Order: sequence, then C-alpha cells, then structure tokens
Amino acid sequence: MRMYRLETNCSCNYDKFPHPNCDGIPAKISAGIPSPTGLSTHWWLEIMENLYQPEINVKQALDAAWRHKGKALLAFLVVCALTAVYLSTAKRVYESEAKVYVRVGRESVALDPTATTGAVVTLQDTREADVNSIEQLLLSRETAEQVVDQLGVDTIFGKKPSTSSAWSPKTLIKDTLQKLEPYNLNPLQVFDVRDKAITLLKKNLRVTAVRKTSYVTVSYSCEDPATARDVVDALIAQVQAEHLRINRTKGSHEFFEKKELQLRTDLEKLEGELKDYKNKTGFAELDTQRKQLLERIATTQKELHSAQSDLSAARAEIKAREEELAQIPELVTAQETTGFPQSTEGAMRTKLYDLEVLEQGLAAVQTDDSPQLKSVREQIKQARGILGQEKTAPQTMKALNKVRQESELALSTRQAALAALEARELTLEKQLTTARSELKAINQSEIEIAQLQRSISLASHNHGKYAEYLEQARIDDELHTAKVSSLNLAQKPSYSITPISPKPIPTLGIGFVLACCSAAGIVFLAERGRLSRATNVPVAAPVRSEVTLRTESPARPEAPLVDELALSRRNEAIPSLPR
Repeated sequence: MRMYRLETNCSCNYDKFPHPNCDGIPAKISAGIPSPTGLSTHWWLEIMENLYQPEINVKQALDAAWRHKGKALLAFLVVCALTAVYLSTAKRVYESEAKVYVRVGRESVALDPTATTGAVVTLQDTREADVNSIEQLLLSRETAEQVVDQLGVDTIFGKKPSTSSAWSPKTLIKDTLQKLEPYNLNPLQVFDVRDKAITLLKKNLRVTAVRKTSYVTVSYSCEDPATARDVVDALIAQVQAEHLRINRTKGSHEFFEKKELQLRTDLEKLEGELKDYKNKTGFAELDTQRKQLLERIATTQKELHSAQSDLSAARAEIKAREEELAQIPELVTAQETTGFPQSTEGAMRTKLYDLEVLEQGLAAVQTDDSPQLKSVREQIKQARGILGQEKTAPQTMKALNKVRQESELALSTRQAALAALEARELTLEKQLTTARSELKAINQSEIEIAQLQRSISLASHNHGKYAEYLEQARIDDELHTAKVSSLNLAQKPSYSITPISPKPIPTLGIGFVLACCSAAGIVFLAERGRLSRATNVPVAAPVRSEVTLRTESPARPEAPLVDELALSRRNEAIPSLPR
C-alpha cells in the first residue's frame, strides 16, 4: 500500500475539518505517509482525486475501450441510426434567390412638388442609405402582410388541398387541445392564422444588402421550390409598388389641380378687367401711345412756334407794305409819243432814209465827183436841215401803277396768309392742349393699368408655377400607375429542385462525429463508474486534531485498505496547485 504524507498550515482540528477560515489546501504532500489516523479513507481518496490528475496512456485507453466495446458499439450504432432516420424523415427545404439592383432614379434624386414650394436645402444622402432603405422595406411587416394576403395563408404554410378526412393521432390531439382554447389553456393555440403566416414568412426570409454595391439579395426558403419562387417574386413586385408609393406625396396631384384651376380663374378675371379698362379708356399700348403722343406734342409745338414766327413776319411785312403802298401813286405814265407815224416829220425821215440808201448805193459804184452822187448828197443835206428844224409835240398816256398793283396784291396775299396763320395758331394751340390732356389721362391710367398688369403678372407667375407642379404631379401619377420604378430585377427568382436542407454529406459527417463522441463518452462514463465502485469504502472513525499528520507505521488493521489498482494509477509527483 502506498504511503502519503499531508502537511497543512492550518491549526484547525480534523474533527471540525474543514475550518471556516481554512481553504482546505494542503501545504505539502509527500509519499510514504498513509491516511491520517481517524481520517476516513473515502474522504482521503476524494482529496487525492481532487489533487491529482490520472495519467492515461494509449494502452490504458485501448484497454478501457475493449472492456466496454459492447456499450461503445451500441452507442455508435444508435447515433448512426438516428442520423439515418433524420435524413430520411426530415423535411426538404428549398430556397429561391433573387437580386435587386437599386439604380439612381427619380425617387432618389427628384423632389415631390410639395417639397419645392419653399426654400430648398441640399441634403447629403448616400447611396448606402437608399440600399439600406430598400432592405428595411423588404423586411417590413407591411410588405409581408401584403404578400401573405396576395398568395394566401395556405401557400405560405405549404398546405395542399386535401379531400380526405381520415382519423389520425395528430387530428385527435389537435381537436382535444382546441377544447381548451376558450379557457386560454391550449399551449399550441393560434389566435390568428394570418399573423402566424406573416411570422413564418419573415422567419424564412433573408435580405442582405451587399456592401459597397447597389445590390440587395432576397432569398426565401420553404418546403416547395415553386412556393419559394412565387414568394420572392411577389415580394419584389410588392416592394417596387411600395417604393413608388412611399416616394410620392399622397394628394399632391389633387392639391395642385385645385390651386391651378383657382389661379387660372383669377388670372382670367384680371385679364378681363384689363381688357374692359383699355376698351373704356381707349389705351391699348401705353408706351407706344405715349411715345406717339409725345412726338405729336413735339411736332405741334414746333409747328406752333413756326406758325407764330410766320405770323409775326407776316404782320411786319403787311405793315411795311402798307407804308410803302401809301407812297406809290396809283397812276403812272405808261407811254409817251413824240411823233406820229403819218406826220411830216415821219415822211421827211422816210425820205431821208431813202436818200441815204441811194447815196450808199451810188457811192459804191460811182466816184465822189459824179454829178448824180453829188446831187443825192445835196438832197440829203437839205433834208436833214429841214428835219432838224421840225419840232413835234410829245403825246403822253397814263396807266395804273403796276408796282402799286403788285404791292396791293402782295399785301392782300400776306393779309390772307396772316389770317391763315392766325387760324393755324389757334388750331395748333387747341391741338396742343388736347394732346397734353391726353398725356395726363395716359399718366393717370398708367397707374391703374400698371396695377392690373402687376396683378396679372403675379397671377400668371403663380399659375405657371402651379401648372408646372401640376404637370410634375401628373407625370408622377402616370409613372406610379405604370409602375415604373428604379428598382430593377438583376436576377430573377431562382427555381431549384435541389434542397438546401438537410444536406446528406455534412449531416452524415456530423452524425459520424457524434457517434464517435457518444461511444467515447460511454466508455469514459463506464470506466469512471467502475473505478468509483472500486474505491467506494465505508467511512472510518472520527479524525483526530493535529496540525501536522505523520504516521510512520502502516495503517491499523481496523482501517480498510485502498484498492491497489486504483492507487497505482495516481501520479506520485507533487502538484503545484490543486484542481
């Protein structure tokens, strides 16, 4: 029998061991000392069990496995059988997957018309926020409810219509538990089948937003591949419709349509008032009419100044002509005749002229000594002497003075022109007064017309703005009706008849590992039970109180001995710390 020595730093008595202040940790253990006198062998072995780890080698492990080979093989076969039963009876789960591409569309970059009626603040929104919003929309309960309502509860549960009403234990249990529902004692009570279907749909639905991309992966798993595909298809279609709905303001089209009609009516009323006022005043284009009126006033003033100048000149000319006319005689000598054609002097002059002509003819052909030439010359001399002695009384004829007549005519003309200039001056003054009155009327009407035009301009601006917003709202409604969304289906919902669960190879591998672990565990437990039975001895007499336990003699005959086989497997080295 191996001997052990136990030393402790505690001064407590063993009959009261462990002491409340004693941690029960021995200070030293050495070989060669048996269990202390009075200390039970069972308690002593428990101390040894806690202080020492058994060293198990491969041979001991194989021996233990061989001793319990039947139990280990049975556990291995049971676990393998359970794995096979699970693979054969487990429900097949199929999965349908689709990918949604979130592109930049009007929903993410355009504002609703109601959001642009005031000051616009630029918001720094990222594409990641759009993708995460789509992910949350896919996972929302509202979307799940609409998909359940669209496909039906039986489709979500995978129930197939059955006409058989055969009895089964499941039906009996269900009917029995339903009787407890009025008392709220049915643990499997379903208060709302629709809510249960929604919960099941959300449980089997997986939505993943791929990082740093604009893709959202949607997958759904159930017991029917066609149902999984239909659920994903309906889910994406519903999300596209919901994405259009939440990115538009409800009632904006009706609001802008009502305001546009009201503003158009006000604008037409103001335009009618302006038309009536222009028809009443006769002013169509104030700027053009004012310009023409100012030009007419300037021309009239110029003509008036010219008429006044001409009138002053005419009056001065008339005064000068009247003074001049007073000095001009009415009659003047029109003709004065000093000789008559049939008088003697005339005949004498004719005779003299004839003699002069004859002299010139004779002088041309005869010499001066010619008697005939001399005779003619003598006659001419005598005729001239006689003509010089003759004196004829002049004859005077009086006539109206043409200068006076012209002066009187000019005076009459200028007097008529003066009257015309005076009438023209009066007319120009009247025209100028009328033009200035019209200018005052234009200036007076300009304020009212400007107010009407300003009101019309403001009403037209407001009407144009609301008409633009109305068109935007109408386009938004049309796009919503046509279900034009920026969510594009990058990958259609897949249809695969290969189940995703259970997977044979991983399941068999896990079953094999569990079977091996179960067999090893059975061997370990069986071996430990055997060792526990081998070391299970009765309790000895009470222990004695000593600080240091020393026994140099072998155990007393009345103390039971410890199994040598059990103690031989202990490690004789001193541990650093207890377990």
